[in-house]
Amino acid sequence: MFLVEQLWLTSYLFSINRRQTLAIIKKKVDIMGEMTETKKIVRLINTDLDGNLSVARALQKIKGIGPTIVKAVCIKAKIDMRTKLGSLSQDEINRIEEVIKKSDFPHWITNARSQTEKTHLVSSKIDFEVRKRINVLRQIRAYRGIRHEQNLPVRGQRTRGSFRHNKTVGVQKRKALQAKRGKK
Repeated sequence: MFLVEQLWLTSYLFSINRRQTLAIIKKKVDIMGEMTETKKIVRLINTDLDGNLSVARALQKIKGIGPTIVKAVCIKAKIDMRTKLGSLSQDEINRIEEVIKKSDFPHWITNARSQTEKTHLVSSKIDFEVRKRINVLRQIRAYRGIRHEQNLPVRGQRTRGSFRHNKTVGVQKRKALQAKRGKK
């Protein structure tokens, strides 16, 4: 890494373009064999992630993982949050995946808390759990379940002007209504 830091310093001193500096670093590093090739796309928990992003930013692209979980995962996997995801070895990527799948986080971080077990749902498991809970509400004929069946708002919003699907909104004149009925 000393070589990389030295080249950055020379780029600032001799006002070399950043792009030129990166090209020089890549050539030197390939010759020296210090760094490995970065991956463009990394597959992690059924999600394709951009390898050019830092570990912290890339992991947040997975559904169900936010900044707090990312910090906990990086600490448990012993990986720096600022490193590029594409530059991680396969062993480090496997460690991250294991930590996320174990979901051995404090109860206040997890997104699926219950009295019996604490788990953290990630990616498609979140969608499955939400669908399952809505189906239970439908089966027991709860008010919220009925509203879900009818595609109406569930949380008490007003429905006079909004949530109208393919219905006309407005007032029709009396003459227009009589013309439709056939003049009585």
